[in-house]
Amino acid sequence: MNAMAEMPRYQSHKRVWALKIAAIEIHEDKSATIAPKDAGYAVFATAPGWAERFTGSEDDLGVYVLYEGGFASWSPTKAFDDGYSPIGVAGVKIITSFLDACIAIEEGRAFDIPKGANISDDEGRFLLQKASRTGYRIDDDLGAASLRFKKLSKAVDG
Repeated sequence: MNAMAEMPRYQSHKRVWALKIAAIEIHEDKSATIAPKDAGYAVFATAPGWAERFTGSEDDLGVYVLYEGGFASWSPTKAFDDGYSPIGVAGVKIITSFLDACIAIEEGRAFDIPKGANISDDEGRFLLQKASRTGYRIDDDLGAASLRFKKLSKAVDG
């Protein structure tokens, strides 16, 4: 066996849940209390032993990652951002172009537009007006991360 041979390479195709970490307190049993950076998420505690995988620093507290099956881990922010793309929350698609946002509004679909998307200020104003006129609610309480466009249900007479 050649000890210098390159290991086999793999590409990730799994879906995970993740929250960037704003603050962390590690406890004696190696559990941790984590304050997420993302607005709208409460401080939470990890299982004992989770912090054994944590190697963050004050410069990069990293990302709490939860895999299907319940395994929880930690990732450096850059490695996570390089390896994963956001796919939305509970069926909410993330859209980064003006055309895709217009189509989603026409189809009545919920979607998020992350801050920093390739949408000009004029296009953004147009989308907000179009969405408001067609029965959407726009939530900006997701913090600095994104705007959520959600179609309001019509009341049913009964």
